[in-house]
Amino acid sequence: MNLEWKMRVLHWSMKMTGQGQFYKSTPQKLRAQEKMGQGAIADYIFGKALPLARVEDIMMNGRSQPIRLRVYRPTLQEKRPLLLYFHGGGWVIGNLDTHDRVCRNLAHHSGRVVVSVDYRLAPEHKYPAAIEDACDALVWVAQNGETLGADVSDIAVAGDSAGGNITAVLCQKARDEKGPKISKQVLIYPAVDLTRTYPSTIRYADAPILTRKDMDWFATQYLNEEEERYEPGCSPLLGSLEDLPPAYIITAQFDPLLDQGHAYAMALKQEGNKVIYKEYSRQVHAFFNIANASSKSQKAFQDVGLFLKGKII
Repeated sequence: MNLEWKMRVLHWSMKMTGQGQFYKSTPQKLRAQEKMGQGAIADYIFGKALPLARVEDIMMNGRSQPIRLRVYRPTLQEKRPLLLYFHGGGWVIGNLDTHDRVCRNLAHHSGRVVVSVDYRLAPEHKYPAAIEDACDALVWVAQNGETLGADVSDIAVAGDSAGGNITAVLCQKARDEKGPKISKQVLIYPAVDLTRTYPSTIRYADAPILTRKDMDWFATQYLNEEEERYEPGCSPLLGSLEDLPPAYIITAQFDPLLDQGHAYAMALKQEGNKVIYKEYSRQVHAFFNIANASSKSQKAFQDVGLFLKGKII
């Protein structure tokens, strides 16, 4: 793989310190590692957190339990459109802190109020818990624009990896269940089909950050039974793809999920939806997050920001 040199160093250091290879660990150990990965080390890998006008944590009531949200306001002077964000982590790991820098960057580049959702994680809360929390969060933000300082007549949604899966499912559910209108969707190397093996899954089975074995392990943690793979709530590529919000879909060249993202973009286009698809060369899964190890990360944030401002579609 022709990786950027910083990514090669990162991959080597992860192997030397026992990081990665999720399938060999447990959810509890992985979450503990996330807590240790803050501070100077995180700044070195992910870049320093951008200052914004205001960042605060609030609580909302979900159908099963309270849900924590983190609200990022790029300005306090006027209401801005809203972006609802769902973090990645294979439905098992990830939280508001692991994607804090991502959300700050998105607020900065898009000019939107960003609301990050701390949805329930598997295996303690299996499918469809994360989807239920996403649906509840969408309804809640649509009803609480004044509290958020947001213009909720324009609500976009976004997510990376498993968060991209949740985002794609949410768009279909909002359409089918006549929920709040979603203006745009941003899917960042999304998992959209848990039913089949794509060529990129084989070609990059042992890629840095995410491997084929990791993908299988995450799905096993998330699902109650194998048959759920064929439900559109788990594999949105198998759902009805008509009349969905304009989409910006990002993939990485050396990612096992590459072909899934591309297949979803092509399927959306075939059904008449507006789609921008971009594969970022020499990148791996999670490059969007690791700003200091990827020369393409900031470019991707800029591209997404332009899309969310309506300037490139």
